Amino acid sequence: MRLSGSDACGFLDLAPWKRCYSRERWRDILATGIGEEAELERIREATRTGRPLGSPDFVQDVGLRLGRAL
Repeated sequence: MRLSGSDACGFLDLAPWKRCYSRERWRDILATGIGEEAELERIREATRTGRPLGSPDFVQDVGLRLGRAL
């Protein structure tokens, strides 16, 4: 399976994985490191949504300072 990208036995549903990871993206993740990729994804999501990036306490504190819920 790891070389062909398919599961001949039918034990695994690879559709969700294939939606998120192309061969190129998976290669980049392995080169970068899974922890670093997760951090980069959090930055991408915050950039895409415009939400602050930080712990729940940080986001709450920023919201209180701004006088609005984030």
